[in-house]
Amino acid sequence: MVKVGQDFHPDLKLAFDTRTADHEILNIAYRLARKQPKRQVILVSKDVNLRMKAKAIGLTARTTAAITSRTSRLCIMVSACTNTSVSR
Repeated sequence: MVKVGQDFHPDLKLAFDTRTADHEILNIAYRLARKQPKRQVILVSKDVNLRMKAKAIGLTARTTAAITSRTSRLCIMVSACTNTSVSR
């Protein structure tokens, strides 16, 4: 389950504005990557700026066209999530 509205990870709090949706998405992906280090977390977005920020904090980021379906990967889809519960 992915919970939106979590406190910002201390690694990100000083670098990113906590009031923007993009930065909340980065926070969720970053927290998942730290929580599940053996899984590959991939942030998927058409937004080049969001992908660049993700790469800057050590996350893998791809465009929607670049993603293939693999069960060993946990993908954070910005536009649509599948097989992931999102709650507030």
